[in-house]
Amino acid sequence: MSASGKTVLVALTLVVAGACCGCHGLRQGDSQRGNLPPKDQIRHVVCLFDSKPWLNLDRAGDRDPEGLWYRVYLKTADDRGVLRDGQLDVEMYRIDRDEQGNETRTLVADWHYPTSAFDVIDRAGVLGQGYVLKFSWRKDMDLPGSEIEIITVFTDEYGNTARSSTYSLRIPKGKT
Repeated sequence: MSASGKTVLVALTLVVAGACCGCHGLRQGDSQRGNLPPKDQIRHVVCLFDSKPWLNLDRAGDRDPEGLWYRVYLKTADDRGVLRDGQLDVEMYRIDRDEQGNETRTLVADWHYPTSAFDVIDRAGVLGQGYVLKFSWRKDMDLPGSEIEIITVFTDEYGNTARSSTYSLRIPKGKT
């Protein structure tokens, strides 16, 4: 067999082996780098909470919040918020402390929605474009007065992720 014939045979063998084994030429996360210029890649997620981000959603009208809202900006290399197809995953943890002051962190809620499910901030302001996220928690959760942490993660259509910082908030407790 000629040298070029051996090369073709080796190449075909690698293609067939890759297809059978489910092998991919790119690691997860490399696909975006090949499809988007570096300046367009989402570098980090910025969340902005108002001083009172709480939603009062119950019919009783008590002062205890049943949800929260905040703004999310997906930042590129030029530090501008952009709109992108993908998914936003939000985790909410309750922070508790025992008598010795040791902290425990418990996942109490998580939400997973495509970016198309959120209201859009489409005016090109200082931070660029973004999303308005609104979430309510289950009625059986006793969260008023609790300290919580919120983490927001964006996953693009190629499987690449960018994460926000962890934001700590104290849920107010209304007067009963």
